[in-house]
Amino acid sequence: MSALVFDRVSKSVRTTEGPRRILHEVNLHIEKGRFVALTGRSGAGKSTLLSIAGGLDAEYEGTAAVHGHDWRSLKDGARARQRNAAVGFVLQIPRLFSHLSVWQNLTAPAWIAGHAADTSRGEKLLARVGLGAVSKRAVSGLSGGERQRLTVARALINKPTLLLCDEPTGNLDRQTGGELLDLLVELQKEEALTIFVVTHDQHVIARADTVLTIKDGALV
Repeated sequence: MSALVFDRVSKSVRTTEGPRRILHEVNLHIEKGRFVALTGRSGAGKSTLLSIAGGLDAEYEGTAAVHGHDWRSLKDGARARQRNAAVGFVLQIPRLFSHLSVWQNLTAPAWIAGHAADTSRGEKLLARVGLGAVSKRAVSGLSGGERQRLTVARALINKPTLLLCDEPTGNLDRQTGGELLDLLVELQKEEALTIFVVTHDQHVIARADTVLTIKDGALV
């Protein structure tokens, strides 16, 4: 089964100048366990495509499905539960709770889902991303690279099978970005992850199994 399928996905938005097309009949099949990079100019539709892939945007035409689950066939509550269980997100700017500790941020997806976090898995993930010794530290005391590594660990706490990344190295220096990229590639194998990443970083593109380009809302 494909991890992610788009079948003729289109999206338009209303503007003061009339409808503006964001995506145009995008067809996409990403097999399980692949590392796929999506590149293209700013405004080409990359982030919109990623939002639809993660079930965050339901206002589109066509079909978008993760592991056979069509996002729009699910009601809001069911969609949120499926997203929390099956998809992890890593964004360019980490969205962490600055007043909470590393551990509390790591386990947030679990308590948001209404169940206790897997303590053993949480400890292993923090150790894997090099933050095992600072689990009680406030997030405000972390460096940019540490925050992004925590974001990766948090994205994996619920054992998702699809990891969606939007410019994950965009705010990091070359060395820190390279270390994060190495971590993603290693976790892809360790966790049997499918990774779909939007990026302009040539180092990320070079490590991907498949590279796609989007132009004016269409894959080319």
